[in-house]
Amino acid sequence: MSSLILYFSGFIIAIIVLDKIPGVRHLISPIINAITSLAGLIAGSGTGWIAWMIKTFFMDHYVLARHLTSKRADLDPSERY
Repeated sequence: MSSLILYFSGFIIAIIVLDKIPGVRHLISPIINAITSLAGLIAGSGTGWIAWMIKTFFMDHYVLARHLTSKRADLDPSERY
């Protein structure tokens, strides 16, 4: 998860730097507009949040069921030592 945050922040910084270059600004501005409109669409509509909640709900229960059905040594490799 931290690598995704690192890649995303690097992408945002690269977009900001490229936006400051005079000749490249015309190429980058449609990308910036698309990203901001997509973020506004996701944050503005309730369906994106509902889909995220359903995905999180099922994934959490999947992890819980996997931990309840797994052996202790499979979950914690240091148990074998």
